[in-house]
Amino acid sequence: MKLANQLRKILDPNLCDKKAYQRFQQRIEEGKLIRKDNKKSHFCVYFLPFNPKTQKVFIVHHKKANLWVSAGGHIEKGESISEAFAREAKEELGITLNKNQTKNPFLFTVTDIDNPPQVCRVHFDIWHLILTDGDTFKVDSQEFYESRWATLSQARKLVTDSNHLKAFSLLSS
Repeated sequence: MKLANQLRKILDPNLCDKKAYQRFQQRIEEGKLIRKDNKKSHFCVYFLPFNPKTQKVFIVHHKKANLWVSAGGHIEKGESISEAFAREAKEELGITLNKNQTKNPFLFTVTDIDNPPQVCRVHFDIWHLILTDGDTFKVDSQEFYESRWATLSQARKLVTDSNHLKAFSLLSS
């Protein structure tokens, strides 16, 4: 199934605010959805490892963005959303996902980027939750300065991006 069709199928207005939903719909219709075809505006996957017993999330200090965020990345040519999700989880955290660990997307956000050295200006983010019992990850040290498990309260102090804070709020509700 083509990426645009996958996106239309999973995009749920209950999992994003009205403006983000409209931007997603408009962007899907514009086409050229991956970074290779449109360097400024494309679709990405984020994955948020969460331990429901300890109420901790796994966050990373991303080198390019110089921000504390969740791991994730760009959807590549020919990939489905689930393939991008699995590939990025393997590349960035060294994990192979199984269906018991993941759920369907739990959030859709649009990230406007103002980081002049980078070409990206808008990411259309598809968020997945990884339910875990506190795995040890093999983090890609070329992509991240640091990584850690943090309580939601601790994560909210490190993470400044409003979309990540929105994702955290869904875990505590």
